[in-house]
Amino acid sequence: PVSSAAKDNLMAISPLLRAATFAVAFLILLAVESRNAEGQTLVLEYEFDNVNLGLDTSGQGNNGNIVGSVTPVAGIYGAGSTGAYLNEGAITRGPLSGYTGLPGFTFSAWVNVQAENSWDGIISQDASGCCEHRLLLHATSNKPYINVHQHSDRHLTSAPAVNAGQWTHIVMTGQNVGGSAEGRVYINGLEVAGSPQIFALMPSSAGFNTYIGRGDGGVNHGINAHFDGVQIYEGALNAQQIANIGGSQWGVDASGNWNTAGNWVANNPPNAKDATANFYGAISANRNVNTTTPVSVGTVNLDNAGASYNIDGAGGLNLDA
Repeated sequence: PVSSAAKDNLMAISPLLRAATFAVAFLILLAVESRNAEGQTLVLEYEFDNVNLGLDTSGQGNNGNIVGSVTPVAGIYGAGSTGAYLNEGAITRGPLSGYTGLPGFTFSAWVNVQAENSWDGIISQDASGCCEHRLLLHATSNKPYINVHQHSDRHLTSAPAVNAGQWTHIVMTGQNVGGSAEGRVYINGLEVAGSPQIFALMPSSAGFNTYIGRGDGGVNHGINAHFDGVQIYEGALNAQQIANIGGSQWGVDASGNWNTAGNWVANNPPNAKDATANFYGAISANRNVNTTTPVSVGTVNLDNAGASYNIDGAGGLNLDA
């Protein structure tokens, strides 16, 4: 839900935009991310904004167990500002309540790799060992490396690399389509080259164990990385739903210009038809975002519990979906 402060932000838009304020407010309120997407259910969410870093905030009660070195760190996603540093540690969970994987599944996480290992596990699931569903970074390329249901490894060599030292949003979805299963990968809100990959039909995943920060039976392929906003859905999110989570995101605790690349996570200011602009937990006090030149987006998401974003400027903000 949008806080009263967030609603007030809409009235801080410059006089040049005020005639469109009510239309903007209506569309933004419709665009704010919901807990459950259309036809999909959020069954696990680790926001890491609680002293218990394995606390599930999805409402399904899928709390995780901390294994090894997992400590608080500055985060990037959601209304809070805390993430988790998995220094070869992991968060594990047995079979998930509310989850079968049969309508499909979605793994989603914000990751900031600190040191590149031989293989870096992000999220994986299996029944009793390697390997059912898993999302890793390849040992040498740091590009996505996936399995859906079967140990049939796919290295997405044409995808962007997930480089150390920067926050990256990465998603894998799996879904049965006709007589096979499709595995899709998205980085920073966009589907990557080489996606989808085709696998054998998926059976139920109801009895699978889940591992955050592992890629092989909960034992191997640890990662040295900061995590935030880890989510698992029952059902495969579509491209727009993924953009609403991992699209262009304001990334600095400061006021600034909309079009300055360094103000956004992954240096990607949104300014195009159907683009998504996310304003989440990066700020600790009220901040101004200025549009000195014209800006167009299709969706704006606002979610910060402790501070307000004021969007202002002579350039204007146009909603173009």
